[in-house]
Amino acid sequence: MHTISKDIKNYETRINEKGEIEVKWVVREHTFDWENPLHVKALINNYDALYDYLKEKLNTYGRTLIFDFERYRAMANLTEVREFILDRKIEKMPYADIVQDL
Repeated sequence: MHTISKDIKNYETRINEKGEIEVKWVVREHTFDWENPLHVKALINNYDALYDYLKEKLNTYGRTLIFDFERYRAMANLTEVREFILDRKIEKMPYADIVQDL
């Protein structure tokens, strides 16, 4: 279980567009590992919710993660079948249904 850091270096503050002070947890201390299959699977499983939440938050680490995912996806040059499978997993379709559709 992860605990909330009490070390001030793990946080940053900024003034938002409404003039309010926001405190943000600094992601660099808790990184996403593209080589860790569990991290990638979690991103795929939560992609739609993350995208919807972050689409208007242009200057965030989370938005960068979404852009990176799309960039890596394009670089992977997936076959049509693999692209279909990935899209269905993002949509949270069970494997049995994906297999049936294939």
